[in-house]
Amino acid sequence: MIICKRNGVIKSILGEKEMFMDWYGNWHLKPVFLDEKMNKVWVNCDTIAKKLNENGLNVYVHRHTLFDIKCYVVTEKREGSKTFYDDDLAEILDIPIEWINLSKAKDPQEYYILEDEFNEKYCNEDGLVEFKPDLKEYWDKCDISGIKEYFAELFHISKDDVFVHWVGGEFVEIKLPKDPYKYDVDVRFSSLDKCKNTIIIKKEWL
Repeated sequence: MIICKRNGVIKSILGEKEMFMDWYGNWHLKPVFLDEKMNKVWVNCDTIAKKLNENGLNVYVHRHTLFDIKCYVVTEKREGSKTFYDDDLAEILDIPIEWINLSKAKDPQEYYILEDEFNEKYCNEDGLVEFKPDLKEYWDKCDISGIKEYFAELFHISKDDVFVHWVGGEFVEIKLPKDPYKYDVDVRFSSLDKCKNTIIIKKEWL
């Protein structure tokens, strides 16, 4: 993120583009026909806003195209609601901080997020942003179905091959159809049994 002044005009740099605030500070989106593509954009904005709201940021999300750069714009709903920074957005959304650029430093705060990169990370095959709960969240909520779905999708196996044990240590036993060492498994939190093609995962190993 780069913020500087030139002749008293604040500017920022997103990617390789210089954007002066007096150029776009008062821009408004023209009315457009809401085709399927635009509807997906609106849904994605709402999905991102919900994720940020759930994590304590009082914001709404809309979308702009600045020159040839498509961006999701995160804006405070009201002035002074809560100070947040680009690293807060990066942590909540689990994206590189390089994808985020500050547009307005004063109230209301406003940040631009690179849309193409974000969509590539989070959009499903229908082009909709989809945030999946992480494994720790499933575990904390004792969501057995969620845990089974998580590992079934991770290893492309049936949920019937994922066993969740809450008695005597709370661990998950996963039976794989081939040698576990042929999978991309993080051995820092997995116990591999080559004889039974089984992975054992405990909460404290996450």
